[in-house]
This record gives sequence, structure tokens and C-alpha cells, in this order.
Amino acid sequence: MLNFKLKVIKTIWVNIITVSIVVYIYVIIYGIFNSSEPILKALLIGLYVGLIIIYGYGLLFWIYYLIITIIFSLLFINKNVRNLKLKLITESILVASPFIYGILEYNKWVFLIALVGFLISQFLFRKKKIENLLKSN
Repeated sequence: MLNFKLKVIKTIWVNIITVSIVVYIYVIIYGIFNSSEPILKALLIGLYVGLIIIYGYGLLFWIYYLIITIIFSLLFINKNVRNLKLKLITESILVASPFIYGILEYNKWVFLIALVGFLISQFLFRKKKIENLLKSN
């Protein structure tokens, strides 16, 4: 059972990669359209600033995200395939709370973009990976 739980925890990378890519693309596009700089310079700035925003400014978020996702994956996900979707919905609501807080408190679109990226990765990619783990066990 512990081996299965560790494999489920390893599926978290799908969410991290998807959210990072979606936010990174958003930051670059936002930088290009909201900059007075030439497009090439705005693009280069966006490439650099995107990394800072995701992994510098967002470092506390990633720490919180990993801790919460690991805890809820350990609590909710087990070898019982029944109610997997409900378990993932519950986990998603709890894990998505910082995104929702950021949208409401700071009125920043980047949190909505990150939330959409998280939900897409949770239900299109991570769910399939967990289902494959369940089939293989």
C-alpha cells in the first residue's frame, strides 16, 4: 500500500509542469501586449520575468501546494478505484484554495490562469496516471 501511495505522490509532477507552463505562457503574452518595449525585447524580458514570477514569487505557493497535495493524496487516494473522481474533486477544491484566494484578494488574472491549468492537469493528465497505476496494481 505504501508503495502505491508513493507512486500516486509521484504523479504530482504533472500538475507542477502544467501550471508552470500555462502561467509562463500567460506572463510572456501579458508582457508582450502590455509593454512599450519592442516585441523582441518584451519577449526576452517576459522569458526572464516569467521564471522569477513562477519560482521566485511563487515559491511559497509551491511549498504549500506540495505539502497539501501530498497530504491529501495520502488521505484520499487508495487502491479503491470507486469515487476516484470525487476524491480528486475534493483534493482539487482544497488545493485550489490559494488560487481562489489570489483571485479574490489580489484581483490578478494570473491566479485564474494557474487555477485553470491546475484543473486541466488534475482531471486530464493526473487522473489518467492514477487510473493507470490502479490498473497495474
